[in-house]
Amino acid sequence: MEAKAMTETLKPILNEAVKKVLSERAADPLSRLIEILQEVKDSQTSPVKAVYGDGPLWVTNVQDKLPIFIPPGATGVAALPPKTLPEMFHASAAKYPSQPCTFWRVADGAGGDGTATPSFYQSLASKAKDSHWESLTWSELEREVGIFAAACLAYGLGKKEAVIVMGFNSPQWLLAIHGVASAGGVLAGSYPTNNKETCEYLTKDCSAKIVLAENWGHGKKFVDVLSDASAPLSTIVVWGSMDGVPDELLASRQVLSFPEFMQSGSALEGGPAKVKAIESALDPAECAVLIYTSGTTGMPKGVMLSHDALTWDARATFEVVRKETGVDMGPEQVLLSYLPLSHIAAMVLDVMFHVTSGGSLYFATPDALSGGLLPLLQQSRPTFFFAVPRVWEKMMDAMKAKAADNSGLKKKIAMSAKEVGLAHNRSLSASGGSDAGDCGIKFGLFNKLVYSKVKETVGLDRAEFLGSGAAPISKEVVEFFWSLDVKILEGFGMSETCGVHTLSVFPHLVTPGCVGAELCDGAVKLDTTKGTKEGQGEICLRGRNIMMGYLGKPEKSAETFDEERYLRSGDLGTLTPASGGGGKQLLAITGRIKELIITAGGENVPPVLIEDAIKANIPLISNAVLIGDRRKFLSILLTLRVVIDPATLQPTTNLDTNALLALRTIGSTATTIAEAKADPLVAAAIQAGIDKYNKQSAASRAQNVQKFVVLDTDFSVPGGELTGTQKLKKNVVHEKYAKEIEGMYA
Repeated sequence: MEAKAMTETLKPILNEAVKKVLSERAADPLSRLIEILQEVKDSQTSPVKAVYGDGPLWVTNVQDKLPIFIPPGATGVAALPPKTLPEMFHASAAKYPSQPCTFWRVADGAGGDGTATPSFYQSLASKAKDSHWESLTWSELEREVGIFAAACLAYGLGKKEAVIVMGFNSPQWLLAIHGVASAGGVLAGSYPTNNKETCEYLTKDCSAKIVLAENWGHGKKFVDVLSDASAPLSTIVVWGSMDGVPDELLASRQVLSFPEFMQSGSALEGGPAKVKAIESALDPAECAVLIYTSGTTGMPKGVMLSHDALTWDARATFEVVRKETGVDMGPEQVLLSYLPLSHIAAMVLDVMFHVTSGGSLYFATPDALSGGLLPLLQQSRPTFFFAVPRVWEKMMDAMKAKAADNSGLKKKIAMSAKEVGLAHNRSLSASGGSDAGDCGIKFGLFNKLVYSKVKETVGLDRAEFLGSGAAPISKEVVEFFWSLDVKILEGFGMSETCGVHTLSVFPHLVTPGCVGAELCDGAVKLDTTKGTKEGQGEICLRGRNIMMGYLGKPEKSAETFDEERYLRSGDLGTLTPASGGGGKQLLAITGRIKELIITAGGENVPPVLIEDAIKANIPLISNAVLIGDRRKFLSILLTLRVVIDPATLQPTTNLDTNALLALRTIGSTATTIAEAKADPLVAAAIQAGIDKYNKQSAASRAQNVQKFVVLDTDFSVPGGELTGTQKLKKNVVHEKYAKEIEGMYA
């Protein structure tokens, strides 16, 4: 190994090991450092148990490969042949060359110029209103992907070097995902809400060579990295507005428009042959995509996903659906892309499902989640539609509000229809499809009068599969839609599992509150040593869709896998037999071991950093507990610094010296918790501290804190909120202060 390559490989390992030694405050730091390095070596060189084949448990360098293990004698989805992303893409393009492949919105009055140049080179609509659809066929997209790949090569993208994409879903994302793979690179997404610090971190963490940004507002978050000699970033490509780009960056061609970038691909001598040679040399065991996901502390982790993991997960899902329902998800599939493509859900359910089916992918306009989704659904009429719980909740609220305007006979019919619809679908689910209940005639009537019209109104009349995931969905929401014969099905997965790992299929493999059955036998096990009650355990996951490892984080990767290469999810769950029989078991998630918050919108939020930042901004605060799991927004519980009774160790209601000093600086004369809570100066100071965090420290808008409550007492060991070593027991806090929490969401 060359010195430079060896340095790049060892640097993250040494950094992680040193951090651990420092955090442990070891008596003999050098000896402890040697021990940690030996542990890392052992975990990387020790083979996986024979049940899963020989090979490393994980890798953390994008230049490495993780061998694909297909058990001897495997059948079904386990035996699907490994494929690269370009193989899948070219296969669909060859099979359906003239079929519409992708659609996007262009503002009325704009559009194609009569040449072969697609309109998205110049203009994309920002909202559904006053715009129209334009499209490319599969063969036309194949041409553009080839040009994009050649452009990457023209601007120096090397093997397994990264390209970051930042912006709302668009055809540029599709070109980048397929084009970067064809150029032998690795694609990484950045959320549009990420701040400058996070963008710079991602760029350096994955050693990005090129950034593709929706506009200069996004692009300028990366500009300081261009002048950093230690970072390989050389080019920022902007596909939208370039207003504000400094002249010197344009003159040096460090910042380019999207048409300029594509022109360089068209002009590259021998471009098609070079791209074809790279595609032919690709190995399905190589890294294709990095999904950045938040941890409980620190910056996001780069989840390394191989070509095989991505292509297998989509194909395995399709095979399970075909086997359970008889539906072949082929070129008639229509998908609507509106959730962030930097999230694993959209990456797999939009892009990978699209390339696997050979169907059509519609790109929503940026107003989709601010009132513009309904017209997009009505126009695209997807056959497969996935939404996070927050979206389903919004749809339910809107439908309930509209139903409230009904009266008389119309209201009675609607109520009867919902009762029949729910009873019918509950019976089918409970019996695995063998019993539709005693409302068959009524169901048929209401299907014509109510259900079909509701589905048509919301654009779901062609939908064969409606999914929910990325966060738990409530039984109330599921059964509301079931009552209208809109069958929402849950699945379970993580960035580390390429999204889909378990899947519900109606009516054989579905129960409200469960997230379905494993895609492949042996893909789920429960570690019952971590459970808090009988039959419960930590959900552990295995299969070809599992990540290669965390980029540059060997210690974190080692912690995540057991000796049989099962990935420890950090979630608690149970397994129960499916009503449809066949030996399948349904997984239910019953709790979380790790502290990571997942909002109703599917955003991963690390609470510790936020809590610490807010406490630092507000000196009179002793404890902060972030709330937001399955919630629409983040809120926080706060306690004030008080005097502790030395005899009982119980907190008093009297504010301590530090709190009193902090209060005096803002002009407050409060001396007790009650007085402080009643003082508007205190409320203003707390809000100012939260506003400071939101403005200066929040990594994205999803991490903004919107509400707070000051509790009537501080936390303590006697009160049950703290352990004997003063560690906070968040589960106790959530239960004890449930009323205060619910009050913030009322």
